[in-house]
Amino acid sequence: MIVYGWIFRLLGNRNALKQVKLLNQDMDCYELEFWNQERWRMFNPVRINRYIKGIEYAGSRLLNRYHLNNLPEKINCFVDVGANVGELSYYFAKRNFFVFSFEPDPYVNSVLSQNLAQFKNVTISKDALGNKRKKLNLYLKSDSADTSLIKSKGFTEIVKVNVSRFDELKLSNQIFSPAILKIDAEGFEPEVIEGFKNALEKFTIVSIDCGRERNGADTVSEVESILRMSEHLQIKVFEDMIIVARRNNEFTKQSSALN
Repeated sequence: MIVYGWIFRLLGNRNALKQVKLLNQDMDCYELEFWNQERWRMFNPVRINRYIKGIEYAGSRLLNRYHLNNLPEKINCFVDVGANVGELSYYFAKRNFFVFSFEPDPYVNSVLSQNLAQFKNVTISKDALGNKRKKLNLYLKSDSADTSLIKSKGFTEIVKVNVSRFDELKLSNQIFSPAILKIDAEGFEPEVIEGFKNALEKFTIVSIDCGRERNGADTVSEVESILRMSEHLQIKVFEDMIIVARRNNEFTKQSSALN
């Protein structure tokens, strides 16, 4: 048991990390406890420092990473593809968004479900998303958040998963406009966004991590080409290989509603 967060508590931060407990050594899984009595489960001790100031702080870091820190008004639906243990889903759920979290890694999905169990406004799915219905190998790297449908070095296990198009899922009918879509599919982004084609008009903002996770290559050009097929989207590619698409003129119509 490691004690954290006492400095922040002295400064009055009730959300600060208090202590850490190792739950599963083989999986490198930990349970964090905060001064406000909240608990959180996650993988990999290197990532513990992300939670020093609390779960929402960890979520706000991801908000900035995906360039979602300035949002239009009147959005209260968030779709999180590649939710991992749920920091960003938690951040939006705390603000009363309707949240739909997709995480196909069975071990990570279990932790995600425990982390978000308190929220009635969150739906968690085990579906793997792509551009057609089929069975594929999912290469697990649960402890480093690198699980992918793209085969790469260092995976610990292979599981067969059913892959579906988002726009063919019954769940897609529960998503209402205007909504936010975030995708982090570890190299499988082109296939995932293709599977949103007939539902993409529901999303006012789309943020996609297109980093070099497809056998060392990025997916920027493929994803950008697919997005440009959709009407009324303004697309911006950031230096960190995050693509953000906003509908109509939302790059200038920004709100500080989440601050």
